[in-house]
Amino acid sequence: MATKVLPPKQLQNLRFFITRSLNTSSSSSKASAAVSPLNLAEKPEPPIQEPPTIIQDHAKPSILDFNDDRKLFSNLPTTKLLHASSNLHLVSIGPLVDFGMWVMNSRIMETDNILRDVVLKTVRHTFFKHFCAGEDVVEARRCIERVNEAGLRVMLAFAVEYTSNNDACDQNLKGFLDSVQSAMSLPPSSVSSVVAKITAMCPLSLLERVSDVLRWQQRDPSFNLPWKQKSFPIFSDSSPLYHTLKKPEPLTPQEENDLQLGQERLWKLCEKCVQANIPLTVDAEHISVQPAIDYLTYLTAIKYNKNDNPIVYGTIQAYLKDAKERLLLATKAADKMGVPMGIKLVRGAYMSSERKIASSLGYESPIHNSIQETHASYNDCASFMLEKIANSSNAVILATHNVESGRLAATKAIDLGIEKRNQKLEFAQLYGMSDALSFGLRNAGFLVSKCTPYGPIEMVIPYLLRRAEENRGLLSASSIDRELTRWNPTSWKIQYDVIAFESTGKPYQSDFRLVSGLPCQGELGPLPCGILKFLSNSSMEKKKIDEYEPGPLPSPRPLDRFGFVKQEVNNSPHGLTKGRSAYEFEREERRVRKWRKMIGVGGSDWKLYVQRKPHVVKRRIRKGIPDCLRGLVWQLISGSRDLLLMNPGVYEQLVIYETSASELDIIRDISRTFPSHVFFQQRHGPGQRSLYNVLKAYSVYDRDVGYVQGMGFLAGLLLLYMSEEDAFWLLVALLKGAVHAPMEGLYQVGLPLVQQYLFQFDCLMKEHMPKLGEHFTQEIINPSMYASQWFITVFSYSFPFHLALRIWDVFLYEGVKIVFKVGLALLKYCHDDLVKLPFEKLVHALRNFPEGAMDPDTVLPMANSIKTRLNDLMESKGGKKKSSSSKSLCYEAPLGYSIEDLRPAGGIKKFRSAAYSNCVRKPS
Repeated sequence: MATKVLPPKQLQNLRFFITRSLNTSSSSSKASAAVSPLNLAEKPEPPIQEPPTIIQDHAKPSILDFNDDRKLFSNLPTTKLLHASSNLHLVSIGPLVDFGMWVMNSRIMETDNILRDVVLKTVRHTFFKHFCAGEDVVEARRCIERVNEAGLRVMLAFAVEYTSNNDACDQNLKGFLDSVQSAMSLPPSSVSSVVAKITAMCPLSLLERVSDVLRWQQRDPSFNLPWKQKSFPIFSDSSPLYHTLKKPEPLTPQEENDLQLGQERLWKLCEKCVQANIPLTVDAEHISVQPAIDYLTYLTAIKYNKNDNPIVYGTIQAYLKDAKERLLLATKAADKMGVPMGIKLVRGAYMSSERKIASSLGYESPIHNSIQETHASYNDCASFMLEKIANSSNAVILATHNVESGRLAATKAIDLGIEKRNQKLEFAQLYGMSDALSFGLRNAGFLVSKCTPYGPIEMVIPYLLRRAEENRGLLSASSIDRELTRWNPTSWKIQYDVIAFESTGKPYQSDFRLVSGLPCQGELGPLPCGILKFLSNSSMEKKKIDEYEPGPLPSPRPLDRFGFVKQEVNNSPHGLTKGRSAYEFEREERRVRKWRKMIGVGGSDWKLYVQRKPHVVKRRIRKGIPDCLRGLVWQLISGSRDLLLMNPGVYEQLVIYETSASELDIIRDISRTFPSHVFFQQRHGPGQRSLYNVLKAYSVYDRDVGYVQGMGFLAGLLLLYMSEEDAFWLLVALLKGAVHAPMEGLYQVGLPLVQQYLFQFDCLMKEHMPKLGEHFTQEIINPSMYASQWFITVFSYSFPFHLALRIWDVFLYEGVKIVFKVGLALLKYCHDDLVKLPFEKLVHALRNFPEGAMDPDTVLPMANSIKTRLNDLMESKGGKKKSSSSKSLCYEAPLGYSIEDLRPAGGIKKFRSAAYSNCVRKPS
């Protein structure tokens, strides 16, 4: 149909832009700080930490190829691509999704038939069409045929979620049986499995009761369950049991009878699957009912998994801390009983709710503390199952939207000699999501399925709400998909080629140019990971723009190696960035190797190294932290990473659910922060949105301080080297004094700490340079005329960026004394000239230092040679250094409070605690 509307040339151009936007895996996986836009069911992710069991040879060519967009999406018509792109943009609009969820859950849908019809019709032609196969078996069959034509298989899912009585369970069973019957009439390779929910075949309240008694028996083995049959282990020693805090009553005869009916329904469905030779995949649910689901699933597997042919697949959620232990116990028991084990491995979809429940009960979250741990858990479980496949009759469905997990598993399978078309290994993604990963795996030769739900739209609403919420959660926290799926041929298109240290043994070296056919005129060098993240978030691609890209592009503007537009003004934050010779690159490479050895993988060795060799750490920090490691090291020095791990989900709550009185001030000032940097130049672009989120979150976190203009430069600098959430917690650590004296006094009403620092600086200046001090007194020059911004922004406002970074390295480790020392060094460097200048020229000279004074290798050694006593820096007139030990750094919701309880103004601050004890501190 598209060919009837658009000429072939324009149609080809249109397909190019849409397929490029839908395939972002190649670029996103290159940037170390980027979030995979293909992982639409999870929150934004840092790079995956590979477990020891899946160590890869990085010299090998990539198993999955995402570079040829036309090859990836060659089986999809242009109309389908347009529909997919538009729907992904719709679910990125937070207010629209919020309003839709409110409408769907409100009583208006029950009382207003006209509105109900309008809403359902809208949903049917947008989200329903994108994420679902249809409303009945006939429509689902047509969808299956289209998916098969694209070279993929289907996991057919009758999308009923929960039920409350046996009559509804019987009706749902009929729907599942119809799914199997429909699959039997299709070619054998069309449907890989049928997906079922036990919550739809057994009343939810009964599953909760069964889970309660199973958990109590795990606590107390003497608790007798006469109805319980032999099954695989469903708990490990670390499994959460807090859902059952007191001894439950045994099941009543009626409950036992209902449980038997639920088991028989599941068995009847399995018999139909055996007849059709189609596996049955049982979905996982919340922890509150998962023990009962595992119990019934394993019972069914023992009965029907025969002759090296797993028919029943259970589901393991890798985001749970006990996932690997339970997987090991279940497979070990299955091997002992001679039962072939089938497992579907997922990350999990109930992260926020599970953490919330655990917190409300006062227990540790059952979810991994960081996304890196979840990645490691998933990859570890996948590696274990792949090894089982290679050596036994087990089978696995690797359900993932994460590109790197798919790449690692594919490589592992090949290394183990598992045939790509082996029916016991299958990759899976949800229908309407991660098509680039699906087609990449398909093109690599693996079996790939799309989990395809169908059913009446009223019944599928809960499923659609989850999909919209998951996509909104990702896209509101990151602008990746929005930027990449926007077709704007007149906007700046930036391309890059990053050679990451991890894959080559060399530090970052980036070919950073504007795509206009001409190279960038700036010197190239290591780029901050925040800039790399921006590049992966922008409308760009790794491969060259070909002749199909329409529209003129603007003339290129020269950029320096940090991403600033080059100017001739010497005192701009980028004007003095020097070129880098081959020798400097080699020296940087050696330094990176030393630093990586010092901090360990992901910073695991940092604390031990600081304790053992503090003098070495101090010396290396003063020489400058390698740019490719700067963001990580800053977090380790400041202790902000510990703050983040101790406060999961808090940043999201502050950004999404809280309002700030400073929002208009932040919006007004945001374009003034690093206006010449490519990350912050675009109005309402990814940089400005991230900066707004961080500043707004802090203004809510600490309402006493709120927002002050100079804070934007601190947050902006941090965002160039880390994600929003990391930048927020580092800002908290700085202002609340996690390691050194708190900075919040710099921004409080009246700027009390600024006044103190300026008084101290004036005294030190007169002590070290009495002649200059006398001249300043005669000319009525005081530090507030030139040094206020030094302290408020730590030299990030108007000083060359490479000098500001070196100062920040030392500042985070040694504290504010480096600001005093650098200020004194600058005056000392220009001393002979300054003592000769009159008032007017003095003010100009103090705001425009000569080029030689802006060289970090000149000014920092001079600063470090200046001896200052700690008391001179930290004590005010007759005052004493204030202790920050009582400052509240960790936010915790009290027992019984939900996020709704925290929304009123002041709510978040009211519930903080002082449970901050694990931050890295500089040894004395």
